Amino acid sequence: MEVQEGLQEVTLTLISHKKRTYEKDGEEQTVVNCSIKTEEYGDEVWIGGWESDTTYGWRVGQMVELELEIKGDFVNFKAPNQEKKLKEELDAKDEYIKKLQAQAAEAGVEPLPF
Repeated sequence: MEVQEGLQEVTLTLISHKKRTYEKDGEEQTVVNCSIKTEEYGDEVWIGGWESDTTYGWRVGQMVELELEIKGDFVNFKAPNQEKKLKEELDAKDEYIKKLQAQAAEAGVEPLPF
């Protein structure tokens, strides 16, 4: 199955968290990888990323929004920037309110102050 890059919603079918320790610049480093399988891409495609507060709370069967990226033979994910996503949603709602206020003004109706 061909994996599509970009932002998409997927349904989690398997979630694996693995701690990995390695040495870098003479110091021991520890990271936790999060690997998932999804309903959309089946059992043959592992998608990998980093453990975070977001991924730690994931459950099998849950639908999540991810940014997928193909790097060589690997498929990686990252959770979308929630702050950026919320700002985009608020900006869209702000534009909608402005549009409604303009329509109200055209109809001679006093718009509500926001």
